[in-house]
Amino acid sequence: MTDTRRAIPTFHEQDEQTIRRLRRAERGKNIVGEEESEEEFQDMEERSTNPPEGGANNNPQQRRVLASYTFANARHYGSSILSPNVNANNFELKPQLITLVQNNCSFGGGPLEDPNQHLSTFLRICDTVKSNGVHPDIYKLLLFPFSLRDKAIQWLETFPKESINTWDNLVSKFLAKFYPSQRIIRLKTEVQTFTQMDAENLYEAWERYKALLRKCPPEMFTEWDKLQNFYEGLTLKAQEALDHSAGGSLQLMKTVEEAQNFIDMVANNQYFFAHQRQRQPSQRKGVLELERVDTILAQHKVMQ
Repeated sequence: MTDTRRAIPTFHEQDEQTIRRLRRAERGKNIVGEEESEEEFQDMEERSTNPPEGGANNNPQQRRVLASYTFANARHYGSSILSPNVNANNFELKPQLITLVQNNCSFGGGPLEDPNQHLSTFLRICDTVKSNGVHPDIYKLLLFPFSLRDKAIQWLETFPKESINTWDNLVSKFLAKFYPSQRIIRLKTEVQTFTQMDAENLYEAWERYKALLRKCPPEMFTEWDKLQNFYEGLTLKAQEALDHSAGGSLQLMKTVEEAQNFIDMVANNQYFFAHQRQRQPSQRKGVLELERVDTILAQHKVMQ
């Protein structure tokens, strides 16, 4: 016997589109009990557009018009440096510390500015600040943006939000930008080809040479290379004066550390006597020259 009753189809619980179509069909037939209030229909429309959290959503992705791609999104704004977590409850970045960095350690990224010197000055300031339970790198990460200006701060802002999360990562990116390999090679060449100028005394040559070394990476030259480059760049007269003061030969009589201290002492003495001559009246020039010679001879006897 054939069952003439019409089978009632079963639909998925979340297939709102099919449910709405059937509801409209039932309302069109004016079947009692199948009418749907306008509020229920609107509620179903809202659920289909905004499904509840955690529920399955089989509907296609919501349409997005072209203009929406130009809208600003607040989630993309903020510092490129991730703010570190601080366990100390009393931690505070004081305005006086920020002002100290801005007034004494400012780097703009210009071609004549020294990124090595900037980092040295910045770290020296950060080393003066210590707090219990606060890692030193936290101060460095939070303070470093305040030490930049002009092109340098614009460069820092080009990185995505919170993409820099360690101090080592920040330093690596900073040196790669403002201390490229071409600049390092040029500085290395300047040190290796250093030459004392004709009108330059030992003190001036030594200070200029040390200024070149400070611009180079610390591991570029050994201590022996530094002294050897300087000695070979001196004039023959300056080499003879150093050898004589060293007791015959700077190369044979002094170790690396002793030679460096010895050159410092001779250069500083020369600087001292040069300023002493400038302060004294011209009529005492002959007396001062004799005193200078006697002092050098006395120092030479003491060293021997």
